[in-house]
Amino acid sequence: MDSERRLAAILSADVVGYSRLMAEDEAATVRTVTAYREEVELHVRQHRGRLVDFTGDNFLVEFPTALEAVRCALEIQRVLQAMNADLADDRRMEFRMGVHLGDVRIEGERLFGTGVNVAARLEGLAEPGGVCVSGMVREQLRGNLELELEDLGEQTVKNIPEPVHAYRVKLDASTADREAPPVPTRRASLAAGVIALVLAAAAGAWWFAGRAPPVIEPGPIRSIAVLPLENLGSPEQEYVADGVTDALIESLARVGPELRVISRTSVMQYKGRTKSAPEIADELGVEFLIEGT
Repeated sequence: MDSERRLAAILSADVVGYSRLMAEDEAATVRTVTAYREEVELHVRQHRGRLVDFTGDNFLVEFPTALEAVRCALEIQRVLQAMNADLADDRRMEFRMGVHLGDVRIEGERLFGTGVNVAARLEGLAEPGGVCVSGMVREQLRGNLELELEDLGEQTVKNIPEPVHAYRVKLDASTADREAPPVPTRRASLAAGVIALVLAAAAGAWWFAGRAPPVIEPGPIRSIAVLPLENLGSPEQEYVADGVTDALIESLARVGPELRVISRTSVMQYKGRTKSAPEIADELGVEFLIEGT
C-alpha cells in the first residue's frame, strides 16, 4: 500500500471509565456514545478536520493546523459538558484529549507514526473533561489563542524515546471569550447567504399562513439551531421533512468555526415540541433558531 508523510495536528481522545459504564448499562452507554459521536463529527467538520477513527471509547482526528485542533477540542469539551449535565453523575461520559503537532504517516485512511503516539500519550495526562497539549502546539497558539496553561514540564511517556513537554489547558467559563476575534471570511459570507435563503423561505411560509414574517436584526450570526421541520403532508412523507432538516444542518456545518451549529441529536428532541422558541434557544445556548414546514 502506498504511503505518504506530512506534518499534521493530531487530536486523540478517550472516554474515562468506559469499561465501567458498559458493564453497568451497555445499552445506555452505546446510546450516549453514539449521540456524542455525532457532536464530535459536527465540530470536526466545522474546524476542517478529518475524523480518522472513532471506535468504542476513543477517537482520532487530523487537522491542518494546531490552532484548529485546539479550538475544536475545547468546543467539543464544552458541548459534552453541557450534555453531561442532563445525565446522572454515574452515567456521565467524560473525554480526555491530547493534541500534538508532528510528523505522521498516511496509509489509505489511517494515520501512524510518532505524531499519533505522542497525542495519545498527552491524552493520558489530561484530566477528565480536559485537554493536554505539547510544547510544539503551545508555540503555534502564541498570539492566536489566549489560554491559561499549566506547565507539566518534560514528561517521559511510554514508547516515546524523547521526553515530551506537556501543558494542561485550564478550562473555565471564560475560555471562549479570550479567543482572538474571528476574521470575516468567505465562509462567514456563505453562512449569511444560506441563512438568508432559509429565512426568506420561512418568511414566505409565514406569509401564506397569514402571519407577518419575523423581524431579523442585522448583525453577525455566531450560533444557530435548525429545529425539525414540520410535515404538512401525509404521514408517509415524514422522512422528507427529517431529510431536509438533516440537509440544512449539514450545509450550515460546512461553513466553518465562525458558526456554531447544533447537531441533529440535540434538535430532534424538540420534534413535536410544546416549548416556546425562546425556551429552546436558551436550552441549546444559541442566538438563532430556524423553523419551518
